[in-house]
Amino acid sequence: MRPVWAVFWKELRSFYGFGWMAWLGLLVALAFGPLQSLKMGADGYLVTSLLATFMGIWILLSISFYYERTQGSFLMLLSSPLTVKEIFLGKYLAIFLVAYLVHLVALAISAWVIWSTFAVLPPLSLLPLLFITIPIYGFIFMELLGLAYALLGNISYLWLIIIIIIPFLGTLYQIMPFLNLFISNPILSIGSGILLALLLLFIINKIPKERMVMVLS
Repeated sequence: MRPVWAVFWKELRSFYGFGWMAWLGLLVALAFGPLQSLKMGADGYLVTSLLATFMGIWILLSISFYYERTQGSFLMLLSSPLTVKEIFLGKYLAIFLVAYLVHLVALAISAWVIWSTFAVLPPLSLLPLLFITIPIYGFIFMELLGLAYALLGNISYLWLIIIIIIPFLGTLYQIMPFLNLFISNPILSIGSGILLALLLLFIINKIPKERMVMVLS
């Protein structure tokens, strides 16, 4: 695990070099959910968790890949003895840590806003979803972005893939019973998320370094 932590600390130190637009983006991710809570009441907890987690990860990972590509540091990592899994896992852990902190602060602000406005606290049954399930699937989202970057050289292509897949998922009312069962069962949703995260980590480790160098050069 020592190489993973080396990449982890390198990634954390690189956050200091991010420009003001990166921190402005994080501020938006931090504030947007609590602002929505003023209108949504108790539903604002769920909205805040989703927005802060996924927006934070999207912003941090996009800027991280942009800086590393312009400075050539990612290609240097690929030329090192580190495995692909060690490189990406180190990056993932650093970005997830910062995004999770943003998520916690956003939830704390939303809790204050909702309690001050509506005098409503989240039900206990919602806590596993807010603090465990959504962050796990945020991590999976980050892995999908990393996979798109490793294979295609641009994480924006992931949105095209999602748009192509959506019509095949069926209408919303057809999948809602499954989603409700999935969300209401923490063991099922958390266990499935952990297995999927491990599977994606296994898949990205199988991508040859040579292919990534060719795509990113």
